[in-house]
Amino acid sequence: MPRGTPYLPRGTLRDVLAYPLKIDRFEESHYVQALERIGLSRLVSKLDETQRWDRDLSQDEQLALALARVVLQAPPWVVLDDTFASLDDATLERVIDIFTHDFQQTTVVHIGRAAHMHLPLFARVLHLMKAPGENGNTEEARDERQTVRDTQ
Repeated sequence: MPRGTPYLPRGTLRDVLAYPLKIDRFEESHYVQALERIGLSRLVSKLDETQRWDRDLSQDEQLALALARVVLQAPPWVVLDDTFASLDDATLERVIDIFTHDFQQTTVVHIGRAAHMHLPLFARVLHLMKAPGENGNTEEARDERQTVRDTQ
């Protein structure tokens, strides 16, 4: 999951959710469940509509749609690039619930400055920083964090 606005390909909402996989890989109920689970129930009726989703949805909805893609595809690894800071409170609660209950076998790596606020989601926290005097500001380097959820 990238920082900021995620990539949403052109096509039906079903295409966007399945990307980069083929839409026939998932059952209808899985598309519906992914949208509902992330709080985008209002889009269920638009699964077969073709729109410019990157223009028709707000930035928060685009990010939630990208998270619904993760819910649908259930990958073994998820890397989040400072994604938590971009989520509204309700979506953040849903995401934490999804990773805590539904994706217990998924390894989640969160890279970002706000990761320490969400420690209940993670079993292990790594703080990476530059050595003092190494290329730049030591204070800024201390703030860089990497958080990993251990699936064991």
